[in-house]
Amino acid sequence: MTQTIANPASDKQLAFIGKLLAERVNHDVDALAQYGAVIPKLTTKSASELIDHLLALPAPAPLAYQGPEADHVMVSKRHGKCDLCGHPTFAGQAHASVVAKVWSSYHFAGECPEGEAPTDSDIDFRSVCEEFGAHRNSPQYGPESYTLWLADPVHVDGQVSGETRLKVKVRYTPNDDKVTIYDACVHGQGNYYGQQKPGLGYVGQASDTLARMLADVKAAAAAYGQLNSHCGICGLALTGEESISRGVGPICWDKYYG
Repeated sequence: MTQTIANPASDKQLAFIGKLLAERVNHDVDALAQYGAVIPKLTTKSASELIDHLLALPAPAPLAYQGPEADHVMVSKRHGKCDLCGHPTFAGQAHASVVAKVWSSYHFAGECPEGEAPTDSDIDFRSVCEEFGAHRNSPQYGPESYTLWLADPVHVDGQVSGETRLKVKVRYTPNDDKVTIYDACVHGQGNYYGQQKPGLGYVGQASDTLARMLADVKAAAAAYGQLNSHCGICGLALTGEESISRGVGPICWDKYYG
């Protein structure tokens, strides 16, 4: 009789485990057999624990770590910025390390791009976040922060085939004068796209799409709501038929679109 597993590991988890086994355990036949016996019984929780275990194993030579001595080193699960060269790093293609509880990202040894990290001084969400963003008082982000949820405005009033469905969360924290942009897709897990530090241009991914969002913030917020059923201004779930159609909740609509 086949035993049913409660909360079985997802296909995405199993695929990642397979990739890590091929990278790090492929040379050990006995270890592969042991892992293979466990995989069919994995739950989402135990699969996550196995992924952490495999990520902690020594990386193969092409993934050599080049950061400082650290308390813990793993292949990064999120996008970030290399502390050595300043260029963006991408999940699965860089290391993340922690020293004294502070996490940093580093390209694999020998893979830092040449030249200075590209910046885009035309992308600056500070003023639009203050004008349209949801205001928060948070101990995590300082005395105040502003957040917007945006998508490519080309999708407003209907999805356009062949265009990016990128959705982002833009957070501005005036206490450190920094803008940080994250993936706001349901399955994006909050991956980091880039940031703008005080006095500097934007460094990160998706500059062209972000520029279109910045050029028409109200349309970008509505596009996010239409794609994701959450208001792009305040982030709350949209419930009424009219609000879902507009992509913006009734209070935010009256305040900014009326």
